[in-house]
Amino acid sequence: METIGIYLSKEVDCKILQRYLENCGYSVNTFNNKDTIEDADLYITDQFLGKEIGSELLQKKNDSPEIFLPVLIVLSHNEGSSKWLDAGFDDCIRKPISKIELLARIRTFLKLRRQSKEIARRSELSYRTLVESSSDHIFMLSTEGIYLSSNDRVECFGLNRSDDLIGKSIDEVYPPEISKIYRKNLKRVIESEERVVFEHFLHSENEKRYHIDTLFPVKFADGSLKIGGICRDITERVRAERESRLLSAAVENAEESVIIIDEEGKIIYVNKGFSKTTGYASDEVIGKTLEILGSGKSDAESFKSLWEKISKGETWSGFLINKRKDGTLYEVAATISPLRYEEEGFDYYVSVQRDITKEKQLERQLQQAQRLEAIGNLAGGIAHDFNNILMPIIGYCDLMLNMVSQESKYAEMLTEMLKAAERARDLVKQILTFSRQRLREPVVCDIKSVVEEALKLLRSTIPSSIEIVKNFPSTEIYCYIDPTEIHQIIINLCTNAYHAISKEGGVITVDIQETEIKSAEEIVHPDLKIGKYSLITVSDTGSGIPSDIIDKIFDPYFTTKEEGKGTGLGLSVVHGIVRGAGGAVLVYSEEGIGTAFYIYLPLYEKGKEKAKVIESKYEEKDATAGNEKILFLDDDPSIAELGKRMLELSGYKVFPFSDPMQALQAFEENPKVFDLVITDMTMPKMTGNVFAQEILKIRKDIPVIICTGFSEHMNEKKAKKIGISHFVMKPTNWQELRKIIRRLLDKK
Repeated sequence: METIGIYLSKEVDCKILQRYLENCGYSVNTFNNKDTIEDADLYITDQFLGKEIGSELLQKKNDSPEIFLPVLIVLSHNEGSSKWLDAGFDDCIRKPISKIELLARIRTFLKLRRQSKEIARRSELSYRTLVESSSDHIFMLSTEGIYLSSNDRVECFGLNRSDDLIGKSIDEVYPPEISKIYRKNLKRVIESEERVVFEHFLHSENEKRYHIDTLFPVKFADGSLKIGGICRDITERVRAERESRLLSAAVENAEESVIIIDEEGKIIYVNKGFSKTTGYASDEVIGKTLEILGSGKSDAESFKSLWEKISKGETWSGFLINKRKDGTLYEVAATISPLRYEEEGFDYYVSVQRDITKEKQLERQLQQAQRLEAIGNLAGGIAHDFNNILMPIIGYCDLMLNMVSQESKYAEMLTEMLKAAERARDLVKQILTFSRQRLREPVVCDIKSVVEEALKLLRSTIPSSIEIVKNFPSTEIYCYIDPTEIHQIIINLCTNAYHAISKEGGVITVDIQETEIKSAEEIVHPDLKIGKYSLITVSDTGSGIPSDIIDKIFDPYFTTKEEGKGTGLGLSVVHGIVRGAGGAVLVYSEEGIGTAFYIYLPLYEKGKEKAKVIESKYEEKDATAGNEKILFLDDDPSIAELGKRMLELSGYKVFPFSDPMQALQAFEENPKVFDLVITDMTMPKMTGNVFAQEILKIRKDIPVIICTGFSEHMNEKKAKKIGISHFVMKPTNWQELRKIIRRLLDKK
């Protein structure tokens, strides 16, 4: 039943009209004797109350502009209607009132009100459907930050329904740091009456969720201001963007060369690793083909296999020999993969290439070393047997020489036999040196002095047309090696250099210097390790060694000299001596330019043995170990358990807690049990500084360590002020923490 509110200046008119309208089926409220205006679907007043009551009725009408509220005014027969209609009244009724005419108008206006209600209902339904079906959190705030309305997307607050949110303030649903941001942006919207967009994050179900919020002003017809808001979860977008940035950074900064080629075979992208490996800047190769790296050395079959694979949409992997910008060659382990962007074909190809030049060199050196070791083992076995055979031959020759006259023809024959046996003995010595089975007599010696002495001996045997250049350091360089072996190395290498230099003359250069291999990347030979070395370089300006035989030069009995001018054991002996001393020998040669041998010998450092002994004794006892009892408090159970495990490695008995109230209770019950307390700062129920103060009230003498990742309320100065023994920033360095614990306990 629809209600009509009547407010007329004459009570009799109110009663007559009330009876009539009630008989017509309406509910009627009269207001002439009431202080408040009750709700109705249509109001009737007259010109005498129009200014007072009429203005209230018109205000009520304006308060709900979305639903039509008809307000009629009764006028005397001579009163003009224009000003009343302009004031906002919907119709004017002249006295004397025609009840039939009034009823017709009432029915018309009530019908319009019903229609406006239906339109509003449908609009509200559409709006609610739109809002509720949205995956975003849509809400309305008061200017004070109170939630006035909301859809049901409230799970980000740990709530189930919008009713759980409505009526709460932003301070109640957001943590302080986010609430502060919200207040700041709410103020901006109120002051500027413009839209504000900002991002923030929330911790939900043990994960960080990112949101982007839009706040905007909503002005109502009565002039009041509300703040509309849309909160969108952008966690997946943030993660995708982060992953994209990480992937891009990983590709750009990878040591491997990454090359992207379009379907025409032109380079469209190279990373820093490419530029570092090839020497080409990116702008020098963009738009060019991979032929810019062509060396002409790669296997034709590899290229055939490559194109067959990638044309089928498969990934090719293999080895290539490329050429750098400076013309030098390098080997790569490469993969080329097609990138399918459309079903009908491949738009791009990505190639990842790793420079394996050094690895290949080390591999070849390792293979050579293994081959030489196998030969050495065989040669060593033969040499030992050969020595057993030579021993009676030499012995009996000596005996027989003493038994025959020196003028005898037998004496001459026996002497020749002895010389031959002794030459065989010397040969065996060289074989044993190569196989590293000869008894060595190493001492600490200055390499520079020994090499200098060897070069003095050589100078008289080498023609004056060959210059010997020495580049020695001013200080001594000590190695632990047999000095005679250094003589052998220098004499063998310099003799080979002399034979490689033409009769017209040349230069033999001997360099000595200290060098250090600081990382695995700097190791240039499989026999070398990280550490300090004495580096002896013997180079010449001779004819060089052909590339097809350079891998064989250390093999026993391999020689390029004329028959009778060498045994082929010189370089084998050098190799054996150097390996026996824990070093390595490398060679570099270019035909027509010369050859250089690099001898790495471990450097002897004074006091090193003593330092090792001291270090080993120190390591026998863990300076951070103990058996005391520690109370470890962190509101994160996993960290509490980690603290227990890490500290128990040093022998401590650790009692982990994740609830400060339980930890405090345990301490109150047995305060003398614990020797030290470690607590987190930011915890629910009780902060770390309060917990520490409660502990110190019970036992003033107990050391307390407080740990925090970040806290505005705690720093080292504040910690000391309230009696905390040490302040530690997270993430915790466990070894450093052990030292702090030990220091505090020892001090105690």
